[in-house]
Amino acid sequence: MNWMAFTSGNLIVLLTAFFLTRRRSLAPAEKFLAIFTLAAGQIVFTMLLAGTVLRLTTANLLVLNLILLAAAILMERLFPGPRYPYQFRLYACWRHNFWARLLLFLALLETIWLVFLGYLFPPYAWDSLYYHLTAVATWLKAGRIVLSPYTIWANVYPMNTELIFAWNMLLAGSDLLVDLTQLPFALAGGVAVYALGRATGLRQTNSAVAACLFFLTPIVLVQSKTCYVDVAFAGMFLVAFYFAYRYYHDPRRAYLLLAALAGGLTFGIKASAAPYVAVVFLFIIAGNRAARRAANQPYRQNLLLSLVIFAGALLVWGSFWYLRNWLAYGNPFFPFTFKVLGYTLWPGQGSVTDLVMVKNTPPELAGLPFWQQLLRSWQETSGPYTFDQRLGGFGPQWLYLEAPALLVTLILALVERQRRLLLILLPLTLLFSLQPSSWWTRYTIFIVAAGTLSLAYLEERLPRFWAQPLRAATLALVLISLAGSLTHGYFTPQVIARFLALPPEQRTFFQITPWGDELAWVDRVPPGSRIAFTETAFPYLLFGPRLENRVYRVIATSEADMLAQLQAWDSQYFLTTTTSLYYRWAQKNPQVLQPFFTCGDYVTFKVMK
Repeated sequence: MNWMAFTSGNLIVLLTAFFLTRRRSLAPAEKFLAIFTLAAGQIVFTMLLAGTVLRLTTANLLVLNLILLAAAILMERLFPGPRYPYQFRLYACWRHNFWARLLLFLALLETIWLVFLGYLFPPYAWDSLYYHLTAVATWLKAGRIVLSPYTIWANVYPMNTELIFAWNMLLAGSDLLVDLTQLPFALAGGVAVYALGRATGLRQTNSAVAACLFFLTPIVLVQSKTCYVDVAFAGMFLVAFYFAYRYYHDPRRAYLLLAALAGGLTFGIKASAAPYVAVVFLFIIAGNRAARRAANQPYRQNLLLSLVIFAGALLVWGSFWYLRNWLAYGNPFFPFTFKVLGYTLWPGQGSVTDLVMVKNTPPELAGLPFWQQLLRSWQETSGPYTFDQRLGGFGPQWLYLEAPALLVTLILALVERQRRLLLILLPLTLLFSLQPSSWWTRYTIFIVAAGTLSLAYLEERLPRFWAQPLRAATLALVLISLAGSLTHGYFTPQVIARFLALPPEQRTFFQITPWGDELAWVDRVPPGSRIAFTETAFPYLLFGPRLENRVYRVIATSEADMLAQLQAWDSQYFLTTTTSLYYRWAQKNPQVLQPFFTCGDYVTFKVMK
């Protein structure tokens, strides 16, 4: 672990964001979100620049970010903000609200626990090892952002979050901390919920309650220690949503720039981001109309400027992956078929439903109507919670309190015409209804923000006589869900004790092996080995935790072609399956390929000179 490079790189990025936000009259929560957004944007921008124009090296990244830091300091000197920035103060309600302080303490404990698990355990989640980190390993080994030969899924999705995975791995020199990349996004999502609560008029304490309840949701906690992108997507969207919401009520240029940047980053995280980014854009348009009415400003000029800024952010921070897909596969959304009003605009291998959702739908939900699928999924409230569970994930607090609170608060807000609250709850609810397979909680994390804000709103309005039992019930359900998410389904006390007893270099995936037993031999080969394979669900594991091995994918049309490829790469190990032609060809050449390891249908051969 290269602590010096890792610390220096991230410190440079944070300092750049700090100087850009200094003296910009932002509230403390807004400043935190602004620094987070600018830091994420800077990492993605410099990784794209280094990976396409230069080389992905630590030196290049440090130099690029030092240049941006110098530019930020210069801008701060040339365009200083007010000398008396926004001052944060705690209101008296904190003294009498033990409930809010307790939830903050639980959120702090969970953050420490996640950092501990992230440091102790290597990446382990299924899709992380299949394509998220496989893409990262491909880039870092090539020194460029290139297409991966190992699996198509490492190429076709938008990969802004993977760029941040790659940033952490490149600077650190290993994958030691890469599983914690989503944790800052979870925290940023919580702060965005807090800021939204304050913007609607909630007290500091109740806004903090809503933020903590969001962060303490089981699927948020468990996924925050994985190299998935669902928490990153939800967190970044909530940040973009907040700045767009603020721009609507207070059309300041800073809010516009931050909403556009966060929207661009969101667009580059998932291919399903279009409706989410559209909501952000609609708030920006509405903000321009509000500014025209309030100050008689030139509407067309301001709208054009906003369009240019927003489109520029989408182009720089979000469009790269879609353009790469278009050039490589002739379809920016490949492998999915893209249709408009029934007309196939870009052909692919099938719809999202056919390629992803159908085969991942639990049998219990097959054929059920939308509302029954939701209810059946939400009713699964028992732990242990895992990173990719199909049923459940929001915990009992969502089923019994947050979801009902959202419904009640929506009705109250409509009856009482509480515009500020409706402008948060209605867009989030609409997006939830548009999300395919909304029963799958990892895809709808953002809706928890609406539920926790609604619960905090009701708790603030209720008389103390009713509020106290509500707080007690919420705390009890949160504690139940925390108990269910403590081990993440895999990190039992026995496993933790075993890992603590191991030297850091021996804390590899194969000491856990929840799956991938067929690759256990990778731990036994010397660093720098050259490994060829034909098929595996976990290509990333072949590289090793410091990407020390060279990995090649064999796609041969004949026995001679296979042997020629192995010889051309000077391969030392060859992994294939017993059901393939490659296995039969290997058996015909015992003088070249000798069995080394067998597990189920997988066989690894040692390639002899």
